[in-house]
Amino acid sequence: MRYKILFLFVLIYSAPLNAEIGPDGTGTVKGYFIGPGVDLSGTPPVSLVSGYYHNMVLMEDGNCLAWGWNNYGQTNIDSDLNGIISIDGGYYHSVAVTKGGSVSVWGRNNYGQITLPDDLGPAAAVAAGHAYTLILKEDGTVIGIGRDNYGQISVPDGLSEIKSIAAGREHSLALKEDGTVVAWGRNDYGQSNVPEGLADVVTISAGYYHSLALKSDGEVVAWGDDSYGQGKVLEDLSGVSAIDAGGFHNLALKEDGTVVAWGRDNYEQARVPEGLSGVIAIAAGTVHNIALKDDGIMTGWGRNNYDQAEVLIGLNPADLREADLRGADLSAVKLSGVQLDKADLNRVNSGGIEGVPASLPKDWILSNGYLIGPGANLAGADLTDIDLSDAKISGVRSGGITGLPEALPDEWIIVNGYLVGPSAKLEQADFSGKDLAGVDFSSADLEEADFSGADLTGAILTETDLSGAVFTETDLSGIVSGDVSGSPAVLPEGWKIVNGYLMGPTAIIEGADLSGADLEGLDLSDAKMKGVESGDVKGEPLALPENWVIINGYLIGPGANLENVDLKDMDLSGADLTSISSGSVKGEPLALPENWTIIKGYLVGPTADLKEANFTEVDFTEADLSGTNLEEVNFTKSNLTNVNLTGSTGLDSVEFKDAILDGIVLPDGYEYINGYVAGGERIVPWSVAETKISVLEDKIEELLNVIDPDQTQGGRVNSVMIEADPVTGELTLTLRLEESEDLVNWDPVGDVFTRKIILSEGNRFYRFSVEN
Repeated sequence: MRYKILFLFVLIYSAPLNAEIGPDGTGTVKGYFIGPGVDLSGTPPVSLVSGYYHNMVLMEDGNCLAWGWNNYGQTNIDSDLNGIISIDGGYYHSVAVTKGGSVSVWGRNNYGQITLPDDLGPAAAVAAGHAYTLILKEDGTVIGIGRDNYGQISVPDGLSEIKSIAAGREHSLALKEDGTVVAWGRNDYGQSNVPEGLADVVTISAGYYHSLALKSDGEVVAWGDDSYGQGKVLEDLSGVSAIDAGGFHNLALKEDGTVVAWGRDNYEQARVPEGLSGVIAIAAGTVHNIALKDDGIMTGWGRNNYDQAEVLIGLNPADLREADLRGADLSAVKLSGVQLDKADLNRVNSGGIEGVPASLPKDWILSNGYLIGPGANLAGADLTDIDLSDAKISGVRSGGITGLPEALPDEWIIVNGYLVGPSAKLEQADFSGKDLAGVDFSSADLEEADFSGADLTGAILTETDLSGAVFTETDLSGIVSGDVSGSPAVLPEGWKIVNGYLMGPTAIIEGADLSGADLEGLDLSDAKMKGVESGDVKGEPLALPENWVIINGYLIGPGANLENVDLKDMDLSGADLTSISSGSVKGEPLALPENWTIIKGYLVGPTADLKEANFTEVDFTEADLSGTNLEEVNFTKSNLTNVNLTGSTGLDSVEFKDAILDGIVLPDGYEYINGYVAGGERIVPWSVAETKISVLEDKIEELLNVIDPDQTQGGRVNSVMIEADPVTGELTLTLRLEESEDLVNWDPVGDVFTRKIILSEGNRFYRFSVEN
């Protein structure tokens, strides 16, 4: 059960399984020690064997590792044992040979299988059976120790010139220098009856009750117990470079790196994993297997009741999928082949990383030795020439950054060594005196950040944490905020945090909910307040924007949001209701401005925002609705006689079904035709389109009489065809030409030349419905 290969790697250190990442960025996660410079890429062995229910590997440095069934200490390796050149595992015990030829054995000793003779002498190799041990001495002779109930350690007299040995359950094999095989011990299944004429053998292996041999030409020979087909060879099996016999099954490694298995399959030990390739070594246990690939990755399959089909941590690249690596220091770590899919890399520190991981979490990349993704810690990183244009760096931590990246994501910049953008972690950042005009800080952590003397004109501070932030002499002109948390240590005069908004003379607080806000002493003289909701406002502000007032606890001015407001007893006669939005208003005001009224809970007048209002069956005769927002307004069965809609918007989505439209005044680009409002993207019946066509009759007549030098140079038009696109309403004239001085610009069709003319915007049809 042994095959030897050569690999040069270094084993990583494995720490206790239950540790976590500590404040210094080190710890143990899923059995892997995490810290700067750690090698997580795995260290393949130079030799691989399987015992009955355990595995052993020999490392390049001469150390031995073992895992699996350990009831008798068969995987407990003495820490002082090193310089090993040969290993093997039996049923209850394990055995090794060192460079000096000394033999070490450990595990159960119920039959003396680990009791070495005093005069053993230097050994070259070992093999372990069920309860016995074979030792190949440097002089080419073999001795056995342990149980001998079937003569398995009774080495034939005169046996010499042996170059390798194998131990089955209770029978033994020896390969001679001349390529012939000798067998002894248990023989009830013929396992010790070497086939006549067998020669040119390069490898031998023994299962429970059967034997295998590999010849130099890649042919495999089997004999002994065939209860599960293990005692014969599969048809067409050839090109084999290595063999290993399990309990009642066999493995064969082919020269192309694929593996073939046959025999007993009660634990799927004879089913090779799909896609397994690039294999360079195999080992078969009683009911499990281990394979080593050329990329250093080991895999196991079959029964796993003692974890024998798993791979010892540190041999394969680390499997850290879904691992909690928050705050880990991965600087200079080796990550070749490491699995990091779905791992939590928040606050991970990196740089100098070697190798390419097999997988990374969504939105993470490895660039120039840095792990870059949402929440990464890039403090002190050198970003020279790194392309971050598509990187997801929300929540990134930085500071002390050097080098100029090739590109950054939209809305991100580097300021004073910090990556600055939406959701950045910028606690205690120094931005004093910096130009941050228009920067998007949305959702950023700005606790104790210093903005003294900085220019934050038009910057976005929505959902930021400003706890302890300093804004001494900071230019906050046009600042955009909302859902701000924390209290700054210093704000410029006239500025306050109110209802989660950074408010002051030039703040942009459009759409803010200021219900219940205390505006005492607040200067809002040039603030942008369109869409502001209010109610129960307290305090006396130092100043409000032009045309804004406070009435009954409500902020009222151009563009204010008065939805659900109680207008009872309010005198709005002098209020500026330009672009006011409303709906479900209650109460009867004392007065309204000229041309304003309340209809179905809406304040209706010139420039009003009437979006989504339902005005079915309302009489608007002679009403002035100029400049209003009519998006998705329903005028079904309403009387709109002589209504002024000049400058109104959203007309494409208005419902005019069964409305009276006589004398209606429409915005530019729209017209009233045959009972329909047409224009923009509105769909009208074909009858309306036909009416529009009549407007073009004069143009068609001109074309037929060759009065169009731009279209036909010195030619004569034979006929004109009109086509209208029902989706776009685009009109196309197709001219059939008899002759012209400019035929090169026309398309020949038979003996006639044609040209299609797309008419200008003013001559386009409106979208129409052929169903009508």
